Amino acid sequence: MKKSNELDDIFGKIYETTYPALCRYVFFKVENISDMEDIVQNVYVDYYFDVICKRKSIENPEAYLIKMANHRCGAHFKKEARIITLDS
Repeated sequence: MKKSNELDDIFGKIYETTYPALCRYVFFKVENISDMEDIVQNVYVDYYFDVICKRKSIENPEAYLIKMANHRCGAHFKKEARIITLDS
């Protein structure tokens, strides 16, 4: 069983290698830096708890994170659409 420090190291390496690409992808989708930062943060938190802590083996972490971000962007736009509809 891996210790917490080892899990943090694994996560840190994945974070360092995927962060720029994930930010670009999300920003391209939402076109707002604040929303991009929120979505990216939530994606990494979810990834840490759902994958790192549960010790799931992911063959391509970047692709997995992009897929998670895509789902988060979809949820963001649904929420945004509800807010716009209520304001109209």
